[in-house]
Amino acid sequence: MEIKEKSLNRNEFIYIVAFTLFMITTVYELTAWSVFSENVQSRILLIAKLVRYASYLLCMIKLLSETIMDRNKIVLFGVIVVALIVSYVCCKNITYVLYSMLFIGAIDVKADSIIKISIVIQSIFMILSIGLTLSGVVEDVIWDPTTRPRHFLGFNWTTTSAILFVFIILEYIYIKKGRLNIIEYILGILISYWLYKMTDSRMAFLVQTVSLTFFMFFRKFVLEGKVIRKHVGIMSFFPEAIAAVAIGMQYLYNPGNSILSKLNDMLSGRLRLGNEGIKDYGFKLFGTEIEWNGYGTDWVAGTKYNYVDSSYLQIALEYGLIVLCIVLILYSGLMYCSIKNKHYLISWITVFILLFCITEPRLVKPAYNPFLILCITELCVYIKNRRDNSYCEEAEINNN
Repeated sequence: MEIKEKSLNRNEFIYIVAFTLFMITTVYELTAWSVFSENVQSRILLIAKLVRYASYLLCMIKLLSETIMDRNKIVLFGVIVVALIVSYVCCKNITYVLYSMLFIGAIDVKADSIIKISIVIQSIFMILSIGLTLSGVVEDVIWDPTTRPRHFLGFNWTTTSAILFVFIILEYIYIKKGRLNIIEYILGILISYWLYKMTDSRMAFLVQTVSLTFFMFFRKFVLEGKVIRKHVGIMSFFPEAIAAVAIGMQYLYNPGNSILSKLNDMLSGRLRLGNEGIKDYGFKLFGTEIEWNGYGTDWVAGTKYNYVDSSYLQIALEYGLIVLCIVLILYSGLMYCSIKNKHYLISWITVFILLFCITEPRLVKPAYNPFLILCITELCVYIKNRRDNSYCEEAEINNN
């Protein structure tokens, strides 16, 4: 028993190192610092990629070490990875195959460790990037400076800093167990407003202010699980419902429909772009190869803009309906297990993420959003609780 405990501690340490390396390299790639020459920057990016692959390798080492003790984990690993590999063959994008290493490697890892690593690394890069631009060390590129000035603040796109702050807020709320004080609330609102004025990221600002206000003033409602614990079945299907609404609006979009047309204008043309994406690529079980062209510091005039912002539709088009179903099942599992584990705070944070990703492609991007990995940690807690309860019931029967 002592040997097993030491092995688990060692394996968790391996994952923490791997996840830290992953976060450092991926968050760095969100920046657009111009202090390096192109030659130096390309070398840095190559090193970052190699380090990130090393983090995936560490996750594999952890997994293989654990399967020696529990061979059933090989089945879980195999089923998911095979589906993702098939999708990769169709869409030529290996990202989700590599991400699966992070998810499977999170077995028996504490959720707190994952979130704390994420918020520390994201905050450091955000403070550093904004500080470098405000001090003039890094050029603060401004998109459309005459009519709608939007500051990059040292990142690869104008909305990156604001979106990153959305998840920093949610991570901070998680770490504080939902207990925000008035100073933290006001400070969060002020930073959110400043980012909004600098980047004009309307949806991010909306989610920031609503989430801060919700968790500040409905703390008891959230922590006691009122309503949500009585409707665990309905809440478990919330991801699928949101996905259906998000994709449905874009599929049904017609400029002649006054309601959808106004909604499209409010969402900066996202419904139209989604509808065009469906017409251009269609829905396939395992996706298709797509080269997304979106705005950024490297944008070339004349390039056709075809970027689909909705996470749900983007995954469905590029990776396929099967992979989208896997992602939604993981989110449903996170909702179900967190409610059953009485971790209601995680459930509500997940609701905000699911709503935010209707218009943002961050549903499965750990550099921004580490919360989906908690579907593994919550499942482990749920299984352990079920097992402990089973042992207690068995012991009680034997005693009687």
